[in-house]
Amino acid sequence: PQNETTHSSCCGEDPPSTPAKECTTRRSTARRTGMTGRLLFLTTLALLLTLVAAAPEGVDPGADFQGYMEERDKQAEAREKHDALLSEHEIWRQTTYAGWGVRQLQALGNHFSPFFLALADIVQGEPDDTPIAFLLTLVLRVIVISAYIVAAFAIASIVNSVFGQEIVMEEQVIVEVDDDEDEQVEEEEDKKEQ
Repeated sequence: PQNETTHSSCCGEDPPSTPAKECTTRRSTARRTGMTGRLLFLTTLALLLTLVAAAPEGVDPGADFQGYMEERDKQAEAREKHDALLSEHEIWRQTTYAGWGVRQLQALGNHFSPFFLALADIVQGEPDDTPIAFLLTLVLRVIVISAYIVAAFAIASIVNSVFGQEIVMEEQVIVEVDDDEDEQVEEEEDKKEQ
């Protein structure tokens, strides 16, 4: 009878379906869940109050847009300068030999761009896919290394022609002959003459 009273008062269920021990376990779980919920609520409340207290009080709502028009004017001015530079560059490209050379190089690059893109795909992909791709990758590497070597020699020759002088190697050969050898040579010459 006492178990039934405890059971019915704590769980609110009929006594035969649940024993008294399970009821106490449920009650302690309910207490922990209730405490966790309260703790979570208090933490959230403290965080909210901290954020509200930290917010500046005298903020002008229009301060976010302060300087917007000046910045917009600066951007428009920069865009106009950029457009003016582009138009001057186009005039340079159309009226000078150097500009003609640049145009020709760009046209050549645009003409061969599918080929260069295909090469880039092969190089960036795994070279072990096919033997041709592997061979092409090796050939491209050799070409790039050779181009770097040729460019280094070309730059060195230009620098040498501007700043350098011709390098001349002079050798002086000094032959030392001992006095004893001199006498022997003279005697041999005398013998030959006789």
